[in-house]
Amino acid sequence: MQRPIHIAVVAALAGCSIDPIDLTMKDCPCIGTDTCVLDSKRCVAITSAPTASVGCVIYTDGQLYCSNTAPSVMYDSPNQPRTMINTLRSLYSWFICWGPGEPYTLPDSTQSTTWYFTIGDDPNGHQRGWLPGAVVAAPMQFHVDPSAFGFRACP
Repeated sequence: MQRPIHIAVVAALAGCSIDPIDLTMKDCPCIGTDTCVLDSKRCVAITSAPTASVGCVIYTDGQLYCSNTAPSVMYDSPNQPRTMINTLRSLYSWFICWGPGEPYTLPDSTQSTTWYFTIGDDPNGHQRGWLPGAVVAAPMQFHVDPSAFGFRACP
């Protein structure tokens, strides 16, 4: 176990520069008060509320915050038959959970079946609904398995 320490000491004596190791960052899913930053799949401490400037994150409240295409149609189900029930009009939104549904094509031309559940912006009585992942600007690998990043599946 001491070998890495010896290498660091030898490198330091030889005049080499070694960047300090950050032991606070780890891979997602995060535990406690850390936020999962999806682009790097790393846990970090973010003390402010999520904003578009931090990118797509799974915040300490367990919800996904991410940029999205707007306006986007929301549906009553991620599967056919489905009905449009609301519209998401914000450009940076929060999502409650995810679930499998009808296949769709992502911007990189791959197929996905991950749909996201959230609250719409139109006060029409059907506030909650589903959006295909193609409108959520998360990294492509996130759409494959959001649970691997610590984002919960819908019950």
